Amino acid sequence: MTGKAFIRFLAKRGIPLSCIATKLNCKLDTLRSLERVEHVPQHYVASFIYIYQDSLSEQDRQFLAQ
Repeated sequence: MTGKAFIRFLAKRGIPLSCIATKLNCKLDTLRSLERVEHVPQHYVASFIYIYQDSLSEQDRQFLAQ
């Protein structure tokens, strides 16, 4: 998944990057820089799925796993 698609996914769900940065214990600038990468590092995606597993549908998980 491209960084741009990941950021767009988060924006459509209404999840602010600042909230994710806090929960993942990383800097907001680091998450913003993901928009320019070709592939989002797997540890970000896995951590996001783990933290928000209750609010993600199965379809969302499959999309993130791409």
